[in-house]
Amino acid sequence: MVRDVYRHYTEDHMTIGAIARKLNERGVPTSSGRSRWERSVVWVMLRNPAYKGRACFGKTRAAPRQRVRPLRGSDGFSGRNSVGHERPREDWIEIPVPAIVSEETFALAEERLEKNKTFSGRRTKTPSVSQGLVACGKCGYALYRTSARTTAR
Repeated sequence: MVRDVYRHYTEDHMTIGAIARKLNERGVPTSSGRSRWERSVVWVMLRNPAYKGRACFGKTRAAPRQRVRPLRGSDGFSGRNSVGHERPREDWIEIPVPAIVSEETFALAEERLEKNKTFSGRRTKTPSVSQGLVACGKCGYALYRTSARTTAR
């Protein structure tokens, strides 16, 4: 199944969403036994170096949570005091494991993921002045910026 996901992404040029839909249509259970595949699960699979034969330890680190504003619909903040942040790849500890896909296939998937990140229509890497700082006083939702390509939006 892992090889199929990589083949669909690298050779068939299917989108991550299309792969998730295909797995759902076929009734393939996730590794946790769930019956529904989400795009985020497929995305994580395509980034996991264990599939090319190198499991990694220490990929994330805990850091204090920034408390910018209270939680939506609540007067308080989250009880969790830390949040996980990805560490640079050179800090990861690699452990050899049996490979499921080749280094070439994994590199091709990695290259395509990077291109998708750069050219995605949802890319909002340039923050607005108020991003993350302004929230609606009535509902508590954060205000954000979005691009409108048509006059219908």
